[in-house]
Amino acid sequence: MNIKWEDYKELKFLKGKLNKRYTKPIFLGEGKFGKVFKLEDLKLKRACALKVLSLAGLDKLNEDQKKDTLKQFRVEAEKYANCDHPNIVKIYDISDEDTYPPFLLLEFVKGKSLDKWLNEKGKLSLGEILRISKAILPALGHMHKKLLVHQDLKPSNIMLENGSNGRCVLVDFGITKDLLLPSLTSTKKPIGTPSYIPPEQWRGPDIVTHTADIYSFGVMLYEMVTGEVPFKGGSPAIMRGHLMRNVPQIKEKNPNAPEGVQKIIEKAMAKDPGDRYRSTEEFLNALKTLSITG
Repeated sequence: MNIKWEDYKELKFLKGKLNKRYTKPIFLGEGKFGKVFKLEDLKLKRACALKVLSLAGLDKLNEDQKKDTLKQFRVEAEKYANCDHPNIVKIYDISDEDTYPPFLLLEFVKGKSLDKWLNEKGKLSLGEILRISKAILPALGHMHKKLLVHQDLKPSNIMLENGSNGRCVLVDFGITKDLLLPSLTSTKKPIGTPSYIPPEQWRGPDIVTHTADIYSFGVMLYEMVTGEVPFKGGSPAIMRGHLMRNVPQIKEKNPNAPEGVQKIIEKAMAKDPGDRYRSTEEFLNALKTLSITG
């Protein structure tokens, strides 16, 4: 449903900069770091997504934290803009440095998020799992070659364009880490979504490498095969699971799971990052064997 620019504080602040070219704002959702709206681009005759940092979140920060957050937003956006891959959502524009709150204009992907699809379907078929993996793992590999780590990989950050047979797109990069830059976040608390955070990420952002994304995709793979995440409960229980517990047996959740998928997930979710797949390509090659043996 269309809304007015005045309905949200963020849109009200940005109205003077955007409303001459963009119209018909629609609220799509919000996360920990920002809000997302759909806009119509009058000049190029296309829909786009506006991602803007939440004023409520920014107002809770002290001046140093706010400065770091705004700096990180720009650094990550500029790095993300260089990720040219068919399965990574395209960035169209970024706000000027003096714009507050800062925003990104992104490709609008029409479809359904993977988490909503999982809620509807439960377990996915091997064909569906391979189709998603063949799209998202190379997209992550493209990021890793640019020394970027996603750090918040989860089903809600993957869009399935035009249903189950469309393009699979990685759409959110709110806490992407550049391995060449020191962490700009002021907190030492774990960042990300608890159910998908690897052991090392629970200990802090400074020791995270690209293998964190491989672990998180391993969690997603478990969820696609069984219909649920491996470790559940409150954050303390989930943390203990990722730090200390073995991956639960998949056959207990899905007796028809492909042979060999347990070992693949266990390797992807190894507690020691050095014991995981060394690259997304190696991970994908292992998954492809399931179509032969499964």
